[in-house]
Amino acid sequence: MINIFYKNPVCIICSRKKHKSSAHIIENRLCICTDCYKRLPRVPIPSKGTIHTKYILSPFYYTGDLRNSVLRYKFMGNWAYSAIFARLLVEFIRNIEDVCTADMVIAVPISRQRLNERGFDQTELILDCMKKELPLNYKSGVLERKVHTKHQSRLAGYERFSNISNAFAVRSDVRGKKIVVFDDVYTTGYTMEACAKTLIEGGAREVIALTLAKVPELYDDTGARYIL
Repeated sequence: MINIFYKNPVCIICSRKKHKSSAHIIENRLCICTDCYKRLPRVPIPSKGTIHTKYILSPFYYTGDLRNSVLRYKFMGNWAYSAIFARLLVEFIRNIEDVCTADMVIAVPISRQRLNERGFDQTELILDCMKKELPLNYKSGVLERKVHTKHQSRLAGYERFSNISNAFAVRSDVRGKKIVVFDDVYTTGYTMEACAKTLIEGGAREVIALTLAKVPELYDDTGARYIL
């Protein structure tokens, strides 16, 4: 874990101490330095939606040093990264009308067992930090994860689908609502699609997926999609 008590802030991407003048974003003793910010792998346009999502919004690709930073955040107890990730997301969505006019912004829920294992809810924590920067209609408790599932990251694609199907339930009135669902990373999309399906079946008018990062995609000559 990075020592956050250095006098100069530590970049959450390159893990180096930086002078404040070289930081793009600073939160307490953490930052993203300008050099790392410039090198973040950016997603050029929104990704096509799915059966139940209008489209997928992600500012960055889940590769390289950013991927390593997210992994340190989720699995090594670096919960303070949430404030930096939140500010990156606010920079990205601030002028996206579909997000700013949404009736609800909610997080993909984690199970109670996963919360106990990790010690914090990584998606809710980022949304909590976003509240301080951008006044949207953030809601918690709208979706519930009914069952504890295996880690999606440890499963193959077909296993991820069966693992997450029917895992969620609606716990608030979503009828006629346009809802932004936030998750930290978009990989195969099965988790997000399961959430969106549950919301649409519960009466939601529209679901937009928002993530900090998404796994790059490749397409073969037939148009079939592959996840790297």
